[in-house]
Amino acid sequence: MKIAIITSGFLPVVDGVTVSGFHRLQKLSDWGHQVRLFCPDYSALAGVYPNWQDYCGNILPHVNVINLPSSAFMGLDFERNVNWQARQPLIQGLADFQPDIVHVDEPERLAVGLWQIPGLRYAKQADIPCVSFFRTNFIEYAEDYFDWPPSAISLLKRLFTLFCGACITLTS
Repeated sequence: MKIAIITSGFLPVVDGVTVSGFHRLQKLSDWGHQVRLFCPDYSALAGVYPNWQDYCGNILPHVNVINLPSSAFMGLDFERNVNWQARQPLIQGLADFQPDIVHVDEPERLAVGLWQIPGLRYAKQADIPCVSFFRTNFIEYAEDYFDWPPSAISLLKRLFTLFCGACITLTS
């Protein structure tokens, strides 16, 4: 089976998404599936993650990792998120790979940078399944990133919820 995975993060960053994602890739590789993983580009963070290139390209049998254009996530200098410039390379990468299924890790986070839920439109057009893992409720972390009054945080949460809903509606 050909599986496209679009994820909000990958190694060398170590967190729940990246570690579980790598273990998933190991199993899929062991089972002989062809996998193309699309993730943020960590080259701008070479000072923080000097081994970032170890997790690009063909990292396991049948597994190819593609780095997409990215920028700092929520202003953090150690975190990346795909950005709107990743849209075209992602669309082209999916078309070139022609997966049997698209899997999206943390679609709401990816939507912040891409301004759409990635992979959903492609999957509909190709008449293939698109599944997602929602791992972190980013809306609930707004207070950690913004030192704003409660009313402003509430408005931001409402707008983000509407935005994500609109992305799903527009691409479905």
